[in-house]
Amino acid sequence: MIYNKSIEGGFFMKNELTLSTSVYCYDTSKKYAMDIYVKLYNTGHVFSYELLNNWIRETIDGKAVMPEEVCELVDRKLSKIVGDHTPRKVKVVTKRNPEHYINVEYTIES
Repeated sequence: MIYNKSIEGGFFMKNELTLSTSVYCYDTSKKYAMDIYVKLYNTGHVFSYELLNNWIRETIDGKAVMPEEVCELVDRKLSKIVGDHTPRKVKVVTKRNPEHYINVEYTIES
């Protein structure tokens, strides 16, 4: 899902692009759902959500990866795509389910 909005602030427009996707990961032998949210601020160039989403599906979905690692992997990938100079926020939230009670929220802001 993609959200794009402009926020007027003083003498400039702040562009904010919000992306979200859901994946399933494993902790030992139990599967849990996780939402990944990405916010990019003031992106000065074209950004392909489809490329990032495909990378997440290939690299993270269905793998034994902890939420903290997912957040760091996505942030590193964004750093390569948009550069270190583009402000961004990556947030990972696990969904609580009856069989596995992992409930974690992890955020990286650059």
